[in-house]
Amino acid sequence: MEKIEQNEEEISLIDLLAVIIKYRKMIIFGTIAAGIIGIVAIFVMPKLFPSFDNKEIIATYTVKVTPLPGNISSGLAALGINNNFENVLTSSFINLPFIASEYKKFPFTKKSFTSDVFFSNSIVEEIVKSKKLQIVPAGITNYYDVTLRMPIEKLDTGTDFVKEILSIDNESVLTVLAETIPLLESNTKESLDKIEKSTAQVNDFYTIQNLRDLLKDIEIYKEKNINIFELENEPFVLSVAQGRLKKLIIVVFAAFFLLVFLAFARNTVQNVKADPEASKIISDAWNSGK
Repeated sequence: MEKIEQNEEEISLIDLLAVIIKYRKMIIFGTIAAGIIGIVAIFVMPKLFPSFDNKEIIATYTVKVTPLPGNISSGLAALGINNNFENVLTSSFINLPFIASEYKKFPFTKKSFTSDVFFSNSIVEEIVKSKKLQIVPAGITNYYDVTLRMPIEKLDTGTDFVKEILSIDNESVLTVLAETIPLLESNTKESLDKIEKSTAQVNDFYTIQNLRDLLKDIEIYKEKNINIFELENEPFVLSVAQGRLKKLIIVVFAAFFLLVFLAFARNTVQNVKADPEASKIISDAWNSGK
């Protein structure tokens, strides 16, 4: 019994090998042709036509976050005003609707979007999930790195994208500060005036000095009128390995296995045509499915 099973297995393997040998020319020359086409498409075309070159880069933009002076920050916090500007920055780069609206102006990847209905979802797939946009702490206090992965020819568009977001964040923060710092200044002057007019002025010398320092810091800050978020220098750019050889190997192997499959399919069709009984079974199955 074991010998019969072994013989059947050997016959089956021989049959498979026979099919491959029978169609060896189709498999060999087809694989070679696929390899030549792959070489032309992957290596030659990008050199002849730059538009075919899908070279990507990773551009890192370092953003400096300038915090408020300690006295002003504490004073605003005492008024219940959040002045954690780092959260403002990071929130902007993970706010998908906001990112989608800015991407419409500065599409820094090659893919373009025409549907407004599914635009945000497309952004998630194209940019966020594929990690083409990330923001991480730079390893230095008050510094963040924004990285964009994009085609090399889109570098200027990517830079404009980052600058636009920083501009919007600066405008938003400065608008809030334009309202809250005068309020803090007014409250501080009022508190200082009350203490200076009170009979316990001597005992509150430390408080008086702190209030005066706060007013001085506010005055200096108003004169400077600095931006909270600033882009440091030019982006640091690294080329992304394209893996062209890996792509060629994948193309060749895919072509080889496809041609082997086609060889077996072609052999099966010929066997069915040569066998009247098998042809009838296939014909009946086809007719029953109509």
